[in-house]
Amino acid sequence: MIAESLIRQLKQVNVSTDTEKTKLRTNIVWKSASKDAQQAILQLTGLKRTSVQRAYKTGSISAKLGVAIAQTLDIDPYYLTGEVDEQGGCSEELLRSFLIAHGYQKLLPEQAAKKRRRRARANQETVEQAPLTAVPDAAPVAEADTDAPETEAMPISEETRAFLSAMTEEQVILLVKAVLLRANAGGEYAEAAETLKLFLLS
Repeated sequence: MIAESLIRQLKQVNVSTDTEKTKLRTNIVWKSASKDAQQAILQLTGLKRTSVQRAYKTGSISAKLGVAIAQTLDIDPYYLTGEVDEQGGCSEELLRSFLIAHGYQKLLPEQAAKKRRRRARANQETVEQAPLTAVPDAAPVAEADTDAPETEAMPISEETRAFLSAMTEEQVILLVKAVLLRANAGGEYAEAAETLKLFLLS
């Protein structure tokens, strides 16, 4: 059946389609229920007796109260809202249909699980794609330098090497963006940007 944690998430919005039928039927089923059954309904919903009394006095019933009463007293929830005239019985499939009909499908366990799986899949895809946006590490750089002797001959101080080794992926990406931005000014930066692009494509 529907878990208490889910029932308590349902809104206090009227779902009755016939206030007179809801008023009469809720009054009858509530007052004919045992004290233990009434307490179970209140426990499931987190509501007070005044909320139930309001339902059978005004004919306004929420999905929260409707599901709890139907589940506890084995009654068709659509009977309480006036949508069917047979009291019938209750089943998990019927309750799920009732919740979906009133816009609560996202709260159902399998829908929540699907949402979590989609989120996990999206996060995984982001992680898998991340290396594509990162500048290659030291090993590929050294290999690329063998194809470009002029950059291999460039002197690099130990202090610069230490700084480069300590750079984070985010800092490397910002550095690449800065080079591409300054390339708009032309000159050596344009050449550096072209060299960088060729290197990333190689």
